[in-house]
Amino acid sequence: MKGLLVGAGNIGSVIARDLLLSGCRSLTVADVDRRKLQSIESEHPKYVQTHELDVTDENALARLMRDVDVTINAASYRFNLHVLKAAISAKCDMVDLGGLYHMTIQELQYDKEAKEAGISAILGMGDDPGTSNIMARMASWELDMVSEIRIRWGSANPGSEDVAFGFSVATCLDEATMKAVKLSNGRIVEIPPISEKEEVVFPDPVGRQQTFAILHSELATLPKFIKGVRNVSYKDSWDQATIDVVRFLKASGFGSDEAITVGGSKVSPKKVLLTLLSPNEPPTSIGCLKVIVSGRRTGRRAEVTYCLGPIRYSKVYRAPATAYSTAIPASIAAQMLSKGLIEQTGTLPPESFTRGQVWRFLREMKTRGLEVRKVPAND
Repeated sequence: MKGLLVGAGNIGSVIARDLLLSGCRSLTVADVDRRKLQSIESEHPKYVQTHELDVTDENALARLMRDVDVTINAASYRFNLHVLKAAISAKCDMVDLGGLYHMTIQELQYDKEAKEAGISAILGMGDDPGTSNIMARMASWELDMVSEIRIRWGSANPGSEDVAFGFSVATCLDEATMKAVKLSNGRIVEIPPISEKEEVVFPDPVGRQQTFAILHSELATLPKFIKGVRNVSYKDSWDQATIDVVRFLKASGFGSDEAITVGGSKVSPKKVLLTLLSPNEPPTSIGCLKVIVSGRRTGRRAEVTYCLGPIRYSKVYRAPATAYSTAIPASIAAQMLSKGLIEQTGTLPPESFTRGQVWRFLREMKTRGLEVRKVPAND
C-alpha cells in the first residue's frame, strides 16, 4: 500500500502508526506544521516521507495524490472540500474523519464528480461519525422498519477534574457553540448547542453520564441512507467545567480566524489558541459509543442497541481513548480501499457499506482491541 496522510496531528499520528504496523511500506505525510512532520518522520524514518504543504493548495495536493493508492484526510474538517476536490482531480480514493454536518452536506454534493472520476470518497470514517454509522446500519438490518436512531457518546476520567480535549480545540469550540441539528418527525431542525440534556447509562466504568445535543455529521447522512427513519439525534457527554471553558474561549474571540494587531504584529486568535492548547486527553480517560435503533420487527415495536467500548488508552498506539477510537477506523477503511474491497464509487458515508464490508471492518477493529457488541435488550 502507498498512502498519503494529510494532517500530522493528534489523530494523524495514530493513523500513521496503524498503517505502518499493518504493513504499509510507503507513507507520505503532508502538513503545514514542520514540527509535526518531523515528529512523525523521526518515529518512522524508514517508510515515511514528509511534505510541508498548505492543504488549500489543491494542485500541489493532487500531485501528491497521483503517486499513492489512497489518501487519509486527518486535517481539520474545515479543509475537507479542498482534499475532496484534489482527490477527484487526481482520481485517488480517500477517507476523511467527518465534516461537522455542514461540511459533509457540501461534500455530498460532489457525488457525481467523484463517480465520474471513478473514486470512492468515504466521508466521516472515524469513531463518531464512522463506527457509529456502521452500528446504526447493522441495527437497521435487524428491523423491518426503522423509526429512530439515537447515537450517544459517554466518557469518564476517573480521579481527574482537569478540563481535557480529545481532539482539536477549535473543533470543540464549534461543537459547543454552533447550533446543533436533529431529525425530528422527518425534518431537520436546529436546536441550541449543548441542549436537551439526557442521562444515559453506558457500560461500566463509564456508567451514568449527562449527555447533550451537539452538531455532528451523522445527521447529514443517516436520514438519506437509512430509508424511512423519522428521528435521528446525537448527544455527547460534557462536564460543566469543559462547557464553561469553551464558552469563555468563544466569547473571548479565540474562535476567530480574523487577524488582530498585537504588539504591532498581526495574529489570528484561533491560531494562538491552537498553538497554546493541544489535545490533552489523559491516559486515564475512558469512552464508550452507544447506538440505539428503534422500529418494528414482524409487526411489533423493537429496539436494537450496539456498543463500542469501554475504550481505554492503547499502549500499542500510545493513544488515549478518543484518538485511538477515531484513528483506527480511518486506517482500516483506507486499507480496505487500497485492497479493492470497497468497489462503490462516489461520496460514501460508512452506512453505505455492504454486509461483507461491514463484517470485514468489524473483524479488523476487533484485532486492534476495538470490539462492537450487541447489548441485550434488558441492559
